[in-house]
Amino acid sequence: DWGLRALKSVLEGAGSLLETARLREPDDLSIHTINIESKFIIQSIKLNTLSKLTHTDLRRFDTLVSDIFPEVFTGEVFQTELNTNLKKFIEYSTFHLIPGQIQKCLELYEQLARKIGVLIIGPSGAGKSSLWKILKGTLNMDSDKVISYSIIPKAVHRSFLFGSLDQTTREWTDGIVPYYSRKIVMEPIDIKSWLIFDDDIDPEWIESLNSVLDDNKLLTLLSGERIQFGTNVNLIFESHDLSFASPATISRLGMILLTKEGTDFKALVNSWLSDHLDRIAHSKISLINDCIELYFYSCLDLVVNSDECVLDCSPVGILYNGLSHVLFVSCKEEFAIAMIRGFGSNLKAKARSKFSIHVMKIMNFTCPNVHDPYNIYFDSNCDAFSTYTNDLHFDD
Repeated sequence: DWGLRALKSVLEGAGSLLETARLREPDDLSIHTINIESKFIIQSIKLNTLSKLTHTDLRRFDTLVSDIFPEVFTGEVFQTELNTNLKKFIEYSTFHLIPGQIQKCLELYEQLARKIGVLIIGPSGAGKSSLWKILKGTLNMDSDKVISYSIIPKAVHRSFLFGSLDQTTREWTDGIVPYYSRKIVMEPIDIKSWLIFDDDIDPEWIESLNSVLDDNKLLTLLSGERIQFGTNVNLIFESHDLSFASPATISRLGMILLTKEGTDFKALVNSWLSDHLDRIAHSKISLINDCIELYFYSCLDLVVNSDECVLDCSPVGILYNGLSHVLFVSCKEEFAIAMIRGFGSNLKAKARSKFSIHVMKIMNFTCPNVHDPYNIYFDSNCDAFSTYTNDLHFDD
């Protein structure tokens, strides 16, 4: 990869912006000045680059652009009308409004308009699927119509994915991708079709799509059949890792990066509470909300930033594991035990004991067993914390 595809994308994007400006104001001669063309070039660079950067790199990139082009003001690079429609759709759906997610939806829309293949990369639970579902719902609510088909490539053998040709009988067995591809190309040009690949990027299957991701947008099968995609078709890939992807594949794709720093834990908690509201006793809702606000987030940050986990787990996975234990708590003491169980279960022994003592301390409780603080429970009969023992008592 010599960066030629990225350069081509920037130039095509700038040309598209310039053409749009000419159609909007055909009599405005100032559009042809060097300053206006510089503005469109920088806008195109931002549209192709911002979606790939982390939060730290975003600030550096903006500073760099301002230093190199101090006299060029680009203004807003994303569609304000789509921004309004996204907020309207989220308001009437089960999703919760998160400003960072709105920004990523706008970036996804711009990438889909410029490239046939777009990669959404981020850790598990970062909202990769929610991103394209929100954008799809918004476009369907507007004048556009979008249909989508989801495929998990590594769930099946490659022969079932792309089809196979029997070397003896020369009989062709169709695959999942050719089947959906034929359905997509039969759709009218005004209907957008998205083919979603929800799995790790692996050369074993994605290299077969390189010809589709090129400008010719042509899928060639082993049978010799060729399927030509139109401008209304997009391939969306969801993955958390690019360690096995080749530069040839990555350079063909637009990219949307979702990081754990951009995850809004409070929005996820509010969404989870809304979904489980019918399972929580009405009299305990206020207690759970107060305890979550006072203690839950600080303990979550402690575990997320810890390197003492037994198994690697995404921040969202840790969050939901903690929430799963607070569903049926009826008092503050049970909430403390729920956090010890929910967050401490994936920690190593020493870290688990240290975390258990920390929870008891911040909630102003006395631990009944400082030598094994994880091995405690709340006895509602005597209204006190107790320690699990090996003694067995049977009633006559």
